[in-house]
Amino acid sequence: MMIKAIAFDFGGVLVDTYEYHYQTYFRKYKDLTREMHKQLFDGNVLELRDKLVVKDETLDISVILRDYLMQQRVTDENISLIEKLKKQYMIFMITSRKDSFLKEFLLKQDLLKLFDDTFGAEVHKKKDFKFNLLLDKYHLRKDEVVFVTDTLGDILQANSFGIRSIAVDYGFHERERLEKGNPHCIISKLEDIVSVLDGI
Repeated sequence: MMIKAIAFDFGGVLVDTYEYHYQTYFRKYKDLTREMHKQLFDGNVLELRDKLVVKDETLDISVILRDYLMQQRVTDENISLIEKLKKQYMIFMITSRKDSFLKEFLLKQDLLKLFDDTFGAEVHKKKDFKFNLLLDKYHLRKDEVVFVTDTLGDILQANSFGIRSIAVDYGFHERERLEKGNPHCIISKLEDIVSVLDGI
């Protein structure tokens, strides 16, 4: 079946956020190692982080990360790639970031017009719920959508829902961890998605 839509994750895929994200979580939560931080993304980070021990109650990580991310940019290469993909596919974003932030971020970079819709934290915590909403709203079938992500947890959620995932190994999770989810494929450069999609 021909692919009609691509859903992108945000952090780690379109914008490099890993190091700052870890450092912010390290300030907020007690004894947080890099491995513990990565394990949060083996599942649903919004649920798993509730199990961490807080060491600084005053630190609002959502505000800190938002302020940092608003200073970041999607690279010109990735913008050109999305513009190219937009000519052939519907483009969505499914992420754990807040929808209000996503729209503000994309609008600031004049990218909002390239996305048919965004499905963030305000829609629901679970990505499988967002997948279902996307399919219903845009009359798509599961085999017509691919999800581009950088974490094992996202791959597993896509698998459980029946949506193929394309993993990138330059984000939060390394190739070895991503392979545990058995994604459709793993790429090291986002531009490689073009040849992958041509082969599906």
